[in-house]
Amino acid sequence: MPRPLLIVLALLALQAALVLLFVAPGRAPEPHGLPVGVVGAAPAAAGSGLEVHRYADAAAARKAIREREIYGALAPGRVLVASAASPVVAQMLHEQGAVNGARAEDVVPVAPGDPRGAALNLLLLPLMIACFPLAALLGRARLSRGRMLGAVVAFSGLAALLFIVLGNPGSGNASAPELLPAFWRVTGQLLPPGAGGQAIRDTAYFDAHALAPPALVLAAWALLGATLILIGRRAPKAAPAPALRIAVPV
Repeated sequence: MPRPLLIVLALLALQAALVLLFVAPGRAPEPHGLPVGVVGAAPAAAGSGLEVHRYADAAAARKAIREREIYGALAPGRVLVASAASPVVAQMLHEQGAVNGARAEDVVPVAPGDPRGAALNLLLLPLMIACFPLAALLGRARLSRGRMLGAVVAFSGLAALLFIVLGNPGSGNASAPELLPAFWRVTGQLLPPGAGGQAIRDTAYFDAHALAPPALVLAAWALLGATLILIGRRAPKAAPAPALRIAVPV
């Protein structure tokens, strides 16, 4: 088989794999342990994959929503949602409440300039891309030119794989982590895109409630990066080539 054809087939296979990785996690979102509330004698939330919490009154449910314990709650005559937590989940709960004639109440709405809550999902990717050259510059420590080139290439391949190919589709920023399949639901929150998206959401809308888990993940990645930079700075310089001396007879 001609080499150009092999290259084209390999690139097509890579492209198909990337499309699958980006599309598969969010193609058919289903709840997996999604925490929702039920107030008093309200009808129980229907469907599997829900983690149902009972509350005595609507005030207690609103407090739980604001503190990021649940995504929303079904109450007598109303459905409490938080579009700032996840517009997708808010729509799901609103549709379920509409079956019983309940009116929707958005306890924690998204910002007026971001009616669909898309800004948080779109924010992380340019932030990550902008950090790549900065990280490469910070690594320009006491390394030879060849070692520096190798380090930059290795960093770019690893960062693209972890943060963009795996981290971005598994972040759950466009919907909710609990709506992703098992692998993505767990792995995505251990990578900067997922942890960063949740940290921004918790800080911007929920007064830093539930901020500790994503903050710890981000701190661990920052510590890893700082450690690698220190290791690079302590690496010995490449020994200069000995000068060539030519003996001249007298």
